[in-house]
Amino acid sequence: MKTPTILAAALACSALVQVRAVQGIDVQAPGQAAPGRPTFRAITEMVALNVTVVDSHQRDVAGLTSGDFAVYDDGVPQQLDFFGAGDVPVDLAVVIDASSSMRQRLPVVQKAAIRFVKVLRPIDRGEVVAFADEMRFLQPLTHDERLLEKAIASTKAGGDTSLFSTLYVVLKELSKVGRDSKEVRRPAIVVLTDGADTSSLVSYDDVVEMIRRTGVAVYPISIAVSRLPGTGQADARALDPIDEDLRRLARESGGQAFFPQRLEELDQVYARVAHELSTQYSLAYVPKGPAHGSLFHTLMVQVVSRGDAFPRTRLGYVAAQSDHP
Repeated sequence: MKTPTILAAALACSALVQVRAVQGIDVQAPGQAAPGRPTFRAITEMVALNVTVVDSHQRDVAGLTSGDFAVYDDGVPQQLDFFGAGDVPVDLAVVIDASSSMRQRLPVVQKAAIRFVKVLRPIDRGEVVAFADEMRFLQPLTHDERLLEKAIASTKAGGDTSLFSTLYVVLKELSKVGRDSKEVRRPAIVVLTDGADTSSLVSYDDVVEMIRRTGVAVYPISIAVSRLPGTGQADARALDPIDEDLRRLARESGGQAFFPQRLEELDQVYARVAHELSTQYSLAYVPKGPAHGSLFHTLMVQVVSRGDAFPRTRLGYVAAQSDHP
């Protein structure tokens, strides 16, 4: 199958995230205490990381500062140029599978998704995307909770499942919004689906590549038929091929994948995602270290101040072509 022109164009985008810090953003400069935090006016290309930190009991670790973190880019220590602790606004894409197989479950999904957008903070923005054979932007990014609720409620089921094409386009769109923004924001996608991709024009590997280029966190929620009670296929759940695909997308991006056993668990899943997004640490740096032949850079983040803190972030990024003449 030939790759669409939109795919070839998007793969040329830079791996470095343009982080713009301007007057009035509530962020902490590395090495600075929270009170009297300075503001920034410079526009700099940086590698941006959203970092979730939990302890051995999966409880959030709060109160960390920039000095608690060590970041390595291909094994080379990096100096943080930007740090934010939970107060950096989120740009969230709520993506809903509206294929034919979702018809019976869509009302429950809609109610859970509406409750989800209600907990977005005033500083956050949301958008709503539905997909079947094609994807539809039902509501562009907005602070208006009512518009998000209306868009979710308008979703109608019908058609096949173009999961990978939808993720690819939304990743590209959120990345462009971030580059064009005049403030630092954290992009994330929460995508709910009930089965494997059946009609995309791009491949799974294309989506992984776009994640590596954009740094957008992906939180997949799978409610595949084989996972739900009453289908006679509960034991097949662990063997569903889409499971590992979704887990890898989450790992690559620093997000989490969820596989609820019952539709009634969706509220809990959405609540966990909302809590994580509101408590993440935001780190960014201008890469330092020798250039090498590979375009892919491996990332590692450590919390050096305590042994019971476990950070999670994206696995790496694809460097800009200009880095390797």
